[in-house]
Amino acid sequence: MSDCFTLICNNVETAFNQEKIFSNLRINCSFKKVLLIKGPVGSGKTTLLKLISKIYKPQKGEITIRKAGMPANIYYIHSNPEFNFVTGHIEDEFILSGVPKELIPGYKGRYVNELSGGELKKIAITIALNSSADLIVMDEPFEMLDDEEVKSTGKIILESSDNKSFIIATHENILDKFADQCIEITKERPLRGKRVD
Repeated sequence: MSDCFTLICNNVETAFNQEKIFSNLRINCSFKKVLLIKGPVGSGKTTLLKLISKIYKPQKGEITIRKAGMPANIYYIHSNPEFNFVTGHIEDEFILSGVPKELIPGYKGRYVNELSGGELKKIAITIALNSSADLIVMDEPFEMLDDEEVKSTGKIILESSDNKSFIIATHENILDKFADQCIEITKERPLRGKRVD
């Protein structure tokens, strides 16, 4: 299991605007390639991803994610595609990320606000896949994509899972049969982890 990630949430509690999102949240699961997080809108999927990625800190409890005893090197992809870019200029994003800009031809001189949400999603995924991160955390990566783009993005994720691991919150079922584990969240907040067969 040394090549697997282990995610542990120990008595995690978090709230926003005095609304409790998680209380005494406990997760202990391992995965090698893909961990899915599923649940209805408002159930806390995005909050859980941001807790795992250290974007948010829990009010109580502790979250760790490690591989071979070492903390994960995480790249987080927001569901809102514009939030994945800081410079506003596509070429600058590649330079800032240390990714060869030749990987996305046709974007020379283009700006973030000129592109569709689907295009920005694909660019963010390309940058993440070519980053030094060993774990990519993706919030609804298939939103704003058409059916063919959903299939091609799913294929890219699966083909990349030999070199990168993924935690993905999604409503789509395209990755269900390939996932190592699935964590399901309901609005009442109980979680259950299960292997997806």
